[in-house]
Amino acid sequence: MATERMLIDYLPKFMQEYREMHNIMETEQPEFDLAWTRSEIAFADQFILEATKSGVMRWESMLKITPKDTDTLDERKFRILTKLNQELPYT
Repeated sequence: MATERMLIDYLPKFMQEYREMHNIMETEQPEFDLAWTRSEIAFADQFILEATKSGVMRWESMLKITPKDTDTLDERKFRILTKLNQELPYT
């Protein structure tokens, strides 16, 4: 998912020089990386064409669609889009 975000870069320049701050930021960095990744996945799951497997499962449960065991992820996304397009246009 994409960009490299380093916590140490968010500190003022004079604080970046301290070894203690480097140690703290290195310790916290994996947790923030995980949070960023999960937020990007949650954002992508809102859009059917970009959804992950868990996002597709969520869409299927909301629309009461039961996937077949042989369906690929793209086939499942297509079935969701088809179900959404059956309804009358909304504004």
